Amino acid sequence: MRWAAAAVFVAAVPLRAQAPSPSLDSLRARSAAAERRVTALAEQRERTAVWAEAQYRGIAEARRRGGAALRPALREAQTAADSLAALDRSLAEAVRDAEAVRSALAAGVQAELERTVAAAERARPPDRATLTARARALSDELQRLRRPVTLPATDVPAVVVRPTDGPAEIALKADFLTDRAAQLRSAAEVLAGEGSRERRRAELQDEVERLVAQTRLFGETDVPPPAVPFGGQGGEPRPVDTPVPLAPSRGGPADRAGDPRAASDRLDRLRAELLRRAAELERQSGEVRRLLRERR
Repeated sequence: MRWAAAAVFVAAVPLRAQAPSPSLDSLRARSAAAERRVTALAEQRERTAVWAEAQYRGIAEARRRGGAALRPALREAQTAADSLAALDRSLAEAVRDAEAVRSALAAGVQAELERTVAAAERARPPDRATLTARARALSDELQRLRRPVTLPATDVPAVVVRPTDGPAEIALKADFLTDRAAQLRSAAEVLAGEGSRERRRAELQDEVERLVAQTRLFGETDVPPPAVPFGGQGGEPRPVDTPVPLAPSRGGPADRAGDPRAASDRLDRLRAELLRRAAELERQSGEVRRLLRERR
């Protein structure tokens, strides 16, 4: 981005026009409530698991005592198992809800950050300093909201066509390879979208830092440093700053570095690897189908 001469400002921007929207505040409240619900359910499940373990141990004791003690012990153990299963369902639902609200909040914060950065670039002092401080706070919040990408399993069992395989078995194996290739290509598309979002976040970070530097240069205010350093150190718990593995995985989170640009590069490499594997599976599927035609 090119900057105008230091003494030239296009227009003053009224600060009241840049106040956070009520919907964003509402999302923050909903996200905090959803996280509290997840924590409460997790704690409740932990207590219930301790109680259930005691009920399970009671079955062995009831068997040793004999008589009528076994039936109520079994009933209590079944009640404990049902309670745990119900809590597991509630906790899984709460986690999904919390993640959905967090994603909506992250999108809202990023949109607000885009608007605030644009307004700060047009503003006059001291409005620009206030908007820059707000942009820094929004950038920090967006960093805290980032989460690892969850990928489907990418490992593929070896598929071998045996001499005893009939046409139906061979066709099934070819279909399996084709389906797995399609799944890998779908996962690669997910990574493409995530990589684009990370690149835009990196650009926003750069724009915020340029605003901070320009504001400090002209002594308009002392904008505080970021609450969450861009390198991923300190602040609230964040994804581990380790490379995304390119080896076959069984699915799960792909940790991303605190720096969105580094994360984008790693996601791009993983996407390329998934596409390479998909192409290899498609090649194998073609070979299997060729064998099927020959055996017919």
